[in-house]
Amino acid sequence: MEEEKKGLGKFSQFFWIIFLIFAVIFARAINSGSNTSNNSSTIKKSAINNYEFIYSNSISNIYGKAYDNKYLFVFNNSEYYYNGEKTYLVLDHSLKEVAFDIGIIQITPSMVDELTDSSVSSDKSYYVPLYDFMNLYDVDVPVNGDEANKYNIAINKYYKDDNLYMIKLDLSNYYLFKGIDNTGVITIDLYNQGNVNDFSKEYEGLEVLK
Repeated sequence: MEEEKKGLGKFSQFFWIIFLIFAVIFARAINSGSNTSNNSSTIKKSAINNYEFIYSNSISNIYGKAYDNKYLFVFNNSEYYYNGEKTYLVLDHSLKEVAFDIGIIQITPSMVDELTDSSVSSDKSYYVPLYDFMNLYDVDVPVNGDEANKYNIAINKYYKDDNLYMIKLDLSNYYLFKGIDNTGVITIDLYNQGNVNDFSKEYEGLEVLK
């Protein structure tokens, strides 16, 4: 009798495990259908202020994370910290201020939202006037509006489960306008949105070398 009870107990446990597995699968299927429906109706704004990222073009990749317009990133096997005003090379237990233009990292999801809000859209691509882009990206550089308005830049935004996970920008016209030799296509991959901690506290306390 005791062996039979043990056998029934094991069978009961097995049954409940199978039941829970099917319940989880069913719940996920319902959720998935709900998310797909939300995607087709409204896509929420991507105005996030903390995330992990990879910026890539045909030349290089930049890996890192952002928190409130501060960036910690790796470029050419070196680690850098940008505190919103200055860029530092991260050493073992100190920082060294460097003349480093963080460039494309400043093309944030929020900036892309601002550019695409009032832009012409066609087949999931947004055509943004070059003048508008330069007013945000080259904020300290005077722009000839008459000339810049002759060009557009193309932006594609990709969503999954109502979240922006990738942005592609064709900046060929920007580089052409600036006389810079560059392929112009930049891909921004976004991860772990809204879950990055404030890393600046750790770096603000480090010694800054002259």
